[in-house]
Amino acid sequence: MKSNRTQPAQIRYLQSTLSIAGLGTIAFSAWSLVKTVMFFLLHNEETQRALLQLEANYPMPLLLVTIIVITLIDLCIRAYVGLSARAEGNGKRRGTLYLVVAGFVAVTNALSIFLVIANPGSAVSVLDSIVTLAIEATSLGTLILMIRSAMQLRRLRGTSE
Repeated sequence: MKSNRTQPAQIRYLQSTLSIAGLGTIAFSAWSLVKTVMFFLLHNEETQRALLQLEANYPMPLLLVTIIVITLIDLCIRAYVGLSARAEGNGKRRGTLYLVVAGFVAVTNALSIFLVIANPGSAVSVLDSIVTLAIEATSLGTLILMIRSAMQLRRLRGTSE
């Protein structure tokens, strides 16, 4: 990417972008927690039927614990990626692990988008599908921006040292 900015200005721009994308990723981790809590508090009859069908094969406490554990793992992974991006955006050296994890999360977001589009009947409501698509697409865009900015920043830093 050619830019009219000087190299130090481009580095500052990419650092700022990386920091903001990291904050966005942290916000999306909080959203997944909020969505899970809302799922349990505002579940409707269809959700109850789906859980009761699963309960025939698995005990309800096991289902609830599994959902909560998966949500907390997702929260921790996204928080790790977001905090690492913010740290790199603030000038601290970070390894490549968080970028690999960010790539994995981006792939899962893309799969989630695909599944919502491919299985429209699986959603609780049309509004739920629209909100899920909007959130997942925005999260995917944020992760792609983060990865791209980190790679460009590292390339620029490598040429300036």
